Amino acid sequence: MENASNALLMAAGTLIGVLILTLFAYLYSSFSTEAKRNYETITQSQITEYNAQYNVYEGRNDLSIYEVVSMISRAREHNEKYKDNSLYDSDYKVVVSVDGKDEANVKGNVNSLTKINTFLENASNNQFSQTYKCNLITYHDNSGMVYEVKIVKN
Repeated sequence: MENASNALLMAAGTLIGVLILTLFAYLYSSFSTEAKRNYETITQSQITEYNAQYNVYEGRNDLSIYEVVSMISRAREHNEKYKDNSLYDSDYKVVVSVDGKDEANVKGNVNSLTKINTFLENASNNQFSQTYKCNLITYHDNSGMVYEVKIVKN
């Protein structure tokens, strides 16, 4: 009788242990799913906030040279930050093309300020009243971030 009592106590202890482990596994799974969902929400809001910097120009046909230069500068800073990332071309690169030429390209040894000054000289020819139109904004398939902003002279 005493052995049966000990066997029942051991079985009950094992059962309680299994129940506790199952509870911990469930809680871990539940919390990790919630944490992942929160992370994805934060990431999506950061992408939306980043894209908003370019989306304000979409469809506008009254962009000044200064707004175009500001957009190019912002894209160049972003490209400079991510150019060594292995996912640069597929997720992070931003192209600001003005009349078909990528003005935000950071590959090579051209200083950012020199590139912007050259753009100002070539694009405006001292005609700062020239306006531009933002024709199209496209996005990276993987990250959802802005990929290309196409601008043309009016």
